Amino acid sequence: MGKRRTKKYSHNIDIPLLTVVAALVVFGLVMVYSSSAVIAGERYHNAYFFAFRQVIWIMAGSVAMIAGIKIDYRKWAALSRPGFFVSIVLLAVVLFTPMGRSVGGAQRWLRLGPLGFQPSEMAKVVMVMYMASTLHRKYIKRREFNKKLLPPLLLLALAVFLVYRQPDFGTAMFMIIVTAGVFFIGGVKVSHIVTAVMALAPFLVIMLFARPYRRERIMTFLNPSMDIYGSGFQLFHSITALGSGGITGLGLGSGLHKLFYIPEVHTDFVFAVIGQELGFVGTFAVAVLFAVFAWRGMKIAVTQEEYLGRVIAAGLTFLIVAQAALNMAVVTGLFPTKGLPLPFLSFGGSSLFFNMFAAGVILNISASCRRD
Repeated sequence: MGKRRTKKYSHNIDIPLLTVVAALVVFGLVMVYSSSAVIAGERYHNAYFFAFRQVIWIMAGSVAMIAGIKIDYRKWAALSRPGFFVSIVLLAVVLFTPMGRSVGGAQRWLRLGPLGFQPSEMAKVVMVMYMASTLHRKYIKRREFNKKLLPPLLLLALAVFLVYRQPDFGTAMFMIIVTAGVFFIGGVKVSHIVTAVMALAPFLVIMLFARPYRRERIMTFLNPSMDIYGSGFQLFHSITALGSGGITGLGLGSGLHKLFYIPEVHTDFVFAVIGQELGFVGTFAVAVLFAVFAWRGMKIAVTQEEYLGRVIAAGLTFLIVAQAALNMAVVTGLFPTKGLPLPFLSFGGSSLFFNMFAAGVILNISASCRRD
């Protein structure tokens, strides 16, 4: 009789994925300083103002990532339901209490001492784990929608509505897209997902054109040179910055369009600074790093035998990579302008903190994957 073959499991985290996250975070810190030093010096008389705050959030994010790695992902999944409730409460607090902080006409932040906190960033990550956990508990036995999925979807609708009211139409839409992605990954029939999206489509179109500035963004996207001193100012200078970088760029710190030509360039448009200062080589390197992140994250999902771990790993990977792709598409003019940060690279503590935590959860799942 031959020996019975047993499955082998790896108890080590995925080193390539960890390396990619570390590289993106460190490179992000360099680019935050490069893109914000002049603005910080002009506004706060301290060129390191934004870079110092990014360091603080990197330290906090490192703690969150270590927690994600060390604590079993099943426990995080169990906490995702109350966590999603908490994120909804925080979204309501931002909108309806004096604790909410308005910046640029948008009510999206809670003030925590000297730092700001954006509950929508928490909601996105917790939402993925909550939906994966919901599918695991209620859907896995029946490959179709049923009334048991209604309460979680109503909670999702409430969270999306609160984000939309901030107003943040782009993030609200992104949450719907990510949820559809999680359902697809989880095995929900495509026909059911398409039906749900089609049912939402009229409402989404109405919300899209409900405010004049959204209509202007669509028109600017269709013709970037239409109003280069108005609605097209940011996109025009973003594309110009990318084009002026050429193959190797003007040199780190030598970019010109970050000097008050692109508003808040260190946040949503840091990719334009990378393109101008490091050229095609720099932007291609960033794209490759996110491609490697997608490859390793999806490989972890595929090699995970447990349904819950598989859906969480794939869902969190999709969340981060899709946001990166969308940000780069906006900066290059391939998608209408929307304020979504570039994961790990943009200045923004809430985004960095929860993306690093999400990476930690994926790494935790990688430790329980079977070996190839």
